[in-house]
Formats: sequence, structure tokens, C-alpha cells
Amino acid sequence: MKRYTDKAFPPYKFIPGHGQHPEKDGGYLKGHEIVCEPVTPSNYKSHEIYLYGVDLFNHGHFWDAHVYWEVLWNLAGRKGDIADFLKGLIKLAAAGVKFQLNQIQPARDHLARAEELFTTLPQAFLGFESLKYLEDVQKDFQDFNLDFLFSERIEIN
Repeated sequence: MKRYTDKAFPPYKFIPGHGQHPEKDGGYLKGHEIVCEPVTPSNYKSHEIYLYGVDLFNHGHFWDAHVYWEVLWNLAGRKGDIADFLKGLIKLAAAGVKFQLNQIQPARDHLARAEELFTTLPQAFLGFESLKYLEDVQKDFQDFNLDFLFSERIEIN
């Protein structure tokens, strides 16, 4: 599977309620500060934190993808097109976490909110064709194809 960064993955996929919380004592993110510049239409193809979030998401590290994208969302000021796009990605990651917890309706709710956010933006915003991605994931939900749900990968062009 294509990777967008060379950054190492966390030592385990954190799922809330299961195992050591990454931000607590002994966790792999304890005391770790994510520092970067805001992601923009001119730097997204080389923005390590944005792309690392994609790598994390595509490999099932949904909670961690959320953490990295939330840093960018805060840097974007939490409003405007870039912030809405990042919030949509955060909602996709939250849906992945809920799916890992076998909480299907909350996962659907997060996907619906992501769709609301993405529909206000150009189709290929920051290199991601979000509505096409959501269409594929929602089809898996509709078909109850849970084995393949979230096997769809985010691709950045």
C-alpha cells in the first residue's frame, strides 16, 4: 500500500478502552508535541503532518490520524474551508474508531457529518476526492459489507 511519508507508525493501534492510552503515563505520545506549519493548498503535497495523518488512517490508526489532523484543524483556526475539510477528515477518523469499537450507528453518524462538511468544498480539496471516498464507504455500509468497510484508502493527488 502506498505511503506518503517515511514516518514510523505508533507501536500499536490505539482503540479507546483497550490498552494503554497514548497520552497517559507510559503512552507513546506522552509529552510529545506535534509542531508544524498550517496545511495549505500550496503545501499539502509535502506537508508531513497532513500526509502522516493519511498514512495513519490508511493503516487503521484512526485515533492517531485524528490526533494529527486535529493539530492542523486548530492551526487553521477551526473555521473556513481548510478547517472544515480537516474537521471532515477528523470525522472520518472518528467513524473509523467507532467501527473498530463495533459501534455501527455512531460510525454512520460521523460519516454523515463528514459528508456535510465535504459537500461545501471543491471535489478534490487538498488532493483528496472526499465525496467519491464517502460514496464507496457508504456503499459498503449499505451492502452490509463490513469486512471491507474502511478498507477504502484515502488517496492524495
